[in-house]
Amino acid sequence: RRLEIMRDSRVGSFGAIAGALALLGQYSCLTQLGGAGRLVALAVALAMSRWGMALAIALFPSARSAGLGAAFHAARGRWPLVIATAIVVGVALATPALGLASGIATVLVVTLGGRFLTGRLGGLTGDTYGALAVVSETLVLYLALALQPVRL
Repeated sequence: RRLEIMRDSRVGSFGAIAGALALLGQYSCLTQLGGAGRLVALAVALAMSRWGMALAIALFPSARSAGLGAAFHAARGRWPLVIATAIVVGVALATPALGLASGIATVLVVTLGGRFLTGRLGGLTGDTYGALAVVSETLVLYLALALQPVRL
């Protein structure tokens, strides 16, 4: 029944609230980060969230046999994950503190979130890949804010 509800293209109240909170959280972080710190945080957040999606596709089964998520899962291979991992390692080496913290946070979001969603849905869908990416992005931006030097 959950998968049927997810097929509905209308956004429910909980979806709207979750989207608004994610946008507000990301916006608030970005307004507090200045200059190059904002650009670095965005680059790390985007790289980590997309790597997290590649990791989720590799680690968890598809909940459906058809759909965008199922298509990505069916087309998965070793190389997309290897390339995404190489990019993330490069980002982590360029920004050691934020890169390491973000990598650990992304792995936790993907593994814990993926296990939870797989338990509820029997696998992951395109929507859940996107949700994991948004959670990871938001968390990385909060980490960037927490790790920035204190401005007086």
